[in-house]
Amino acid sequence: QNRAKEAQGSTQLTQRELEVLRWMADGKTDWEIGGILSISENTVRFHTKHIFQKLQVNTRLHAAVKAHMMGIADISHMSL
Repeated sequence: QNRAKEAQGSTQLTQRELEVLRWMADGKTDWEIGGILSISENTVRFHTKHIFQKLQVNTRLHAAVKAHMMGIADISHMSL
């Protein structure tokens, strides 16, 4: 819990960006994330773009791995 708060502070991810990131790390598509969060795919892409910028990554996989390392998302169930 503390690591997630520290990570959130250091990267300044918004609550919505954290939600998108966690679903992204779970392997969900933009369409699926949009449905889960009741937002459009374009809005998911908007948040994804900012997540990539803030985490300094270029791919969803890298974002998921970095989020896991920062204690923001659990990817231990993923087959990498």
